[in-house]
Amino acid sequence: MQDILISHKDKIAFGSDTQASIKMQGGGSATNAAVWASTLNVEVGLVARIGDDNTGKIILEELKRPNLNLNLVKTDAVSSGTCAILIDATGERTMFPDPGANIFLTSQDVPKEWFNQFNLIIGDEAHLFKAQSLTTILTSCVNTKYRIGLTGTLDGSKTHKLVL
Repeated sequence: MQDILISHKDKIAFGSDTQASIKMQGGGSATNAAVWASTLNVEVGLVARIGDDNTGKIILEELKRPNLNLNLVKTDAVSSGTCAILIDATGERTMFPDPGANIFLTSQDVPKEWFNQFNLIIGDEAHLFKAQSLTTILTSCVNTKYRIGLTGTLDGSKTHKLVL
């Protein structure tokens, strides 16, 4: 997922221009958690889908780092996931997600040896989508000590119920 952060201090002038600061960076709750965990000198596996586009290439390059094992499945003829995030002067966020290739993630995308290799699995379902693929992936990890499924934001502002 590629995040486009749009920070503005003034009230939005709909139908006109509003001065803003715009930054692009990698994102997605599971990816952010995996990158953070990899800095703790533990082996982390990240499975995701990327599109066959320039954004997918950027995401792949940004995620090459020590302790982060990647299985980024390229999905032809589909764009990579992108989320435009409006951030006002108080820090309030409004997100406009386009899941792109992320909606095609399946349990077959997880390398078979990973089901037994890791003690913690964190799954993140794209915003506004049903958690069928996430449920299938997490229930396949029968030997994993901890399985956590998220279907919204990590800060709890918009989470959806997931039954494993």
